[in-house]
Amino acid sequence: AVVAGNSVYAFGLMLATFLLGLGLGSAVGEKMMTALLRERVVIIAQCGLAITIVISSLQWDALASYFSNFGGYEAVGVHITFSGREFIRALVCAIAMMPAAFFIGISYPACMGLATDWLGRAGNEVTGLGKASGINTLGNISGVLVAGFWLLPTLGSRDALLVLTLTALSSAALMAVAVGKAMTDGTRWWRRVATSWVLLAVAVGFTGVFPAHWDLDKLSQGSNVYFYPQDWGNVIDHAESAEGGLTSVTRSKDGLLTLLTNGKFQGNNSEHGEMVAQKSFALIPMLHTAQRNSALVIGYGTGMTPRVIYENGFQSLDIAELSQDMVKLADRHFENINHAVTSKPGVSTYFTDGRNFLLTQSKRYDLIS
Repeated sequence: AVVAGNSVYAFGLMLATFLLGLGLGSAVGEKMMTALLRERVVIIAQCGLAITIVISSLQWDALASYFSNFGGYEAVGVHITFSGREFIRALVCAIAMMPAAFFIGISYPACMGLATDWLGRAGNEVTGLGKASGINTLGNISGVLVAGFWLLPTLGSRDALLVLTLTALSSAALMAVAVGKAMTDGTRWWRRVATSWVLLAVAVGFTGVFPAHWDLDKLSQGSNVYFYPQDWGNVIDHAESAEGGLTSVTRSKDGLLTLLTNGKFQGNNSEHGEMVAQKSFALIPMLHTAQRNSALVIGYGTGMTPRVIYENGFQSLDIAELSQDMVKLADRHFENINHAVTSKPGVSTYFTDGRNFLLTQSKRYDLIS
């Protein structure tokens, strides 16, 4: 989402890329098991996964900048259509995601075969397969929860990817030990065990070039949204989460602060520019209602719109905002605009999608902005 964009089209491309990589990898993994021990297939796949995560991480900054190259086409009168832009986005997703998904796919049939043998009994492989499938499903569920609710917000995307790289290498090391125990022929044992550990050592060596950090200025320049680099300035603060991706605040040379989500503009503190629009989103609807009982603002932004509504005498104000990071950074850097409206009496903030919020409660509002 940070590199390729967070639209519904971008997520569709990511999912398609990931599933295609899994499918291709599974087909290759099945063929590899006809010539190699399943343990060795897992070692190759997990080492390959670790290496491709490192290579993909090295591409983050470059891929973000890649989108900006297409701004030059517009300058000479060549218009890139919506389909053309999404095709470019699909290529970026494939470069960043498919290699890792491919090696995960290779692991799957070998791991499931091993787990079926370990968990089943002779002549009753169905029991082992059922247990292995159940454990795999639980692993998928727990992986999503751990990554989304702990790894990403706690460590950030860079360190989370490093943890996953080390996890893949640990899996390969465990399988290398298993290969040694499975071999009985002395000569072949030495050759196969040595090969496994050499491959593992090479993969471990790749972690030495893992990027020390992302270039947040490049990731926040909006090229993946506008296909042209925006001169927002330098990132002075940021936060990461599963629901918001990369939320950042930039400061330009003239001191203008801008709030961004994955490079997409959310608001700034320009008194004669964006702030006029932010006020208008509150004031124009008020021309059409005399009631001042309850109001709803969908999308917090810098907090200017809910502040204006609150200060115009509404008894209660609800705010529906998808990302906690948005509110946190806006209240930290734009308090002179929003007057810390989220902490005012009668104001409630709900961290959810606006449409879902309206569908899951029956409250009626005099004004919705």
